[in-house]
Amino acid sequence: LPKRGLASMYGASGSGKTFLVLDCRIAISIGSDWYGHKTEQCAVIYVALEGSFGITNRLNAWEKHHKTPIPPTFRVVTDHLSLFNDGDIKEFAQTVLANKAGGGVIFIDTLNQSAPEADENSSKDMGKVISHAMQLQELTDSLVVLVHHPGKDPTRGMRGHSSLHAALDAV
Repeated sequence: LPKRGLASMYGASGSGKTFLVLDCRIAISIGSDWYGHKTEQCAVIYVALEGSFGITNRLNAWEKHHKTPIPPTFRVVTDHLSLFNDGDIKEFAQTVLANKAGGGVIFIDTLNQSAPEADENSSKDMGKVISHAMQLQELTDSLVVLVHHPGKDPTRGMRGHSSLHAALDAV
């Protein structure tokens, strides 16, 4: 993943993507290697919009398995964040910066839950979502990672308008 920009990690519902991404997020917050890839320690914010009721159990399981506490550089947000509505991004970015978490990584799980009123197949709606994600990235000087789902045919990649894939720095 790049230090700054917009990226996505995606997988089918029930595939374990949230736990895999959780492992990646914590590795970054600790600064430990992740499956042979070096990470640079920084603040990590996890916006848990899907399956947030189970996040505490997942975090406890991670700590028990690794016999390591999750560091304070890893923060979980379960409040609503909309990449579709104009007002949320600036307020969220100000909160990130006030908590000295700028310049880190912001994971938004999932893209669909961050913009449920948007039509993922619409270039206009997806353009607005992408624009807001890029605005969040710029305001916080961070990497924004959108956790997403594949389309009906998983061999064709992420679901939704092709402008999403074109806008990403890493998938």
